Amino acid sequence: MSVTFCTLNTKRLGNKQKRLQVFKYIKVKSYDVIFLQETHSDASTSQSWKREWDGCSFFSGLKSNKKASHSLPIIYSRLDYFIISEYLRNTIPKCDIKPGYKTDHSTVLLTPNTLEQKRGPGYFKINNNIINHTEYQNQIKTAIMETVQINSNYNPNTLWELIKGTIRNIYIKYFTYI
Repeated sequence: MSVTFCTLNTKRLGNKQKRLQVFKYIKVKSYDVIFLQETHSDASTSQSWKREWDGCSFFSGLKSNKKASHSLPIIYSRLDYFIISEYLRNTIPKCDIKPGYKTDHSTVLLTPNTLEQKRGPGYFKINNNIINHTEYQNQIKTAIMETVQINSNYNPNTLWELIKGTIRNIYIKYFTYI
């Protein structure tokens, strides 16, 4: 699964006809996240624009001086390029610059690698409701005291890992009998 980010400097979207044409254009392109710059929107236009877009939208920098941007969701960008951190640089295999639509600025498309969770053993997640079970609480308290007593000569980090493993095992065993 890939995600494509698009940034487009719109040079004002106050004209409803132009705005609807731009919205239609970016919907046809099927970008996943779109950042619209220089929309010149303000608080009074945000609700009607949300209805016209008919999708998830976030507005940033809404000001009455008409120098605000409409962004989905917020990312730091400039007119015709994305600014990304050094940490993310190796995760971006594709970045395209294409002609803009209804503007003199280019459209910038960024497609990062997505992190796909490998199948198999995942992270242990506990159902918090079990903490209210008195029997479970007693089993955990006893197991922690026994683990600390048996392994008292281990360093604190190792002891903590042993305690977490013991709690996980008791949790699994407890839920198989409920």
